[in-house]
Amino acid sequence: VYSINVVSFPAGVYGRLDRKPLKQPDIKRIIKGFLEHNYTEIPRETRWRLSYAIFPPILHYVTQLLWELLVDCGLSKDDDAVCKMWDSVDVTPVTRVINLLLLVGISKVAMIALEHLVSVRVRMLRVGGKAQMKLRSNIFGTMLQLSESAKEEFDEGDVGKVLDTQVEVAINSVWSRVFELFEKLLGLKVKLIL
Repeated sequence: VYSINVVSFPAGVYGRLDRKPLKQPDIKRIIKGFLEHNYTEIPRETRWRLSYAIFPPILHYVTQLLWELLVDCGLSKDDDAVCKMWDSVDVTPVTRVINLLLLVGISKVAMIALEHLVSVRVRMLRVGGKAQMKLRSNIFGTMLQLSESAKEEFDEGDVGKVLDTQVEVAINSVWSRVFELFEKLLGLKVKLIL
């Protein structure tokens, strides 16, 4: 492994490379370091990707509210029963105008459409492809700046192989997975709150 940085990846989580490394950081510090690194490299895409990561937990929460509404109000045989959401919002007039099952069905279809829209928008960001292009250009720029003695330390095909396959593996298996990890941790927090 060759390193051209003074600060450890990601964003100095392990300290500086020219000094004694810091102790093993916890997962929150590593995720924060990756997100800071992503933000410094591609800020616009990072902001959008993080904002899109909020949608699945919100949709899960709304789904739970709909199920609660369906169970609490839909199974009630009393026509005069008051149907409340969050123990304070009276939704009885809405459930009398629109059949509750129809309301839940329309809401579920709307959430599926929103989930699909978010997944399409995430793919359109092309975060992985932009990160690969940036990393390849950084490696190529570093390769051009190597001195003659430093070039002799590398085999002729090493840099080409790194540019061709290893960059893609690094981005796909590590770099872009941080967003997925952030999304799943956020979802777990929402589920824990429920």
